[in-house]
This record gives sequence, structure tokens and C-alpha cells, in this order.
Amino acid sequence: MDEVKAVVVADAVQRRILEDTDKRLEELLERLAEAKVPDLVLAHLVVLSNAFIAKDVQAASDTAMTLTLMSTEHHDEAHWIVGAKRLVEMYARVVVQPQQQQQQQQQQQQPQQFVGAQQQQFGGQQQFGQQQQQYAQPPQQQQFGGQQQQQYGGQQQQQYGGYR
Repeated sequence: MDEVKAVVVADAVQRRILEDTDKRLEELLERLAEAKVPDLVLAHLVVLSNAFIAKDVQAASDTAMTLTLMSTEHHDEAHWIVGAKRLVEMYARVVVQPQQQQQQQQQQQQPQQFVGAQQQQFGGQQQFGQQQQQYAQPPQQQQFGGQQQQQYGGQQQQQYGGYR
């Protein structure tokens, strides 16, 4: 909750949603203190907590959906379950997605660094570029009688066309 609060403070609409979510989760804490949460719901709440600890948004989202479906049977829990679901959604949007975007940017930069290292290893930009061009060109084909010859980077391969 604190991670979400730190990011949401600037946006007034999100702040109101977060305050409502906080009130709903306070109700959960009161019900837990009074031991009024049914065991089945409590088991799913433990799964949800573990998903938050592991920062597994998919598992948290799945568990929140299960809790939402369970709220039809457990009417007393419906109010705070909405808060738990909102918290999962805000957490995914505000905390996890920016982290994933940052990781993707870092991964996109790594291949460029690897190519630079390969270029140095194989004799610099010019020689590396020539090697790439050699393999990027389509094979040259020449027709001789019923045979077709293809040339791949200095090697010739014969193919027989037609039926025999």
C-alpha cells in the first residue's frame, strides 16, 4: 500500500480512489482482529498477500478475481474485497508496469552492447559489416541444361530441376 501511496499522491482522482481503498482495507483489518473472516476467504487472502510479497501481479489479480466471485456467497466480506481488488489494479498500474518498462529498456540496450563487442572481436565495424552482407544476399542462380546451380558465399550447390 505504501508503494502505491508514494506514486499516487500527485493525482487527485487516484488519491481519492486510494483513500476509499484504504478505508475498505481498514474494515478487513477490523474483521481479522475480531476473527470474523471465514477460513476459505482467509486462505485466499493469504495467497493474495504472498503474491504481493513476491510482486506476482498475475497471481494477485487471479486471487482478487476469485475473492470477488466469493463475495456473492460471503456478503460481509464484499466491501473490503472491492478494496483488495482495487489495490491489486493500482499496484499493477503504478508500481509494476513502470518497473517492467524499465527492464524492457535495459534489455533493448544490451543487444546493442553485444553487437559492439562482436564488432570489436571480429575486426571492427567495416569487416563485421562485410561478413553480414555476405550472408544477407540471396543466392545467385544460374541455369545450365536441366541443372540449376546456386552459389552461397563461394560454395556451389547443384540442384536438379524437373522430373526424371
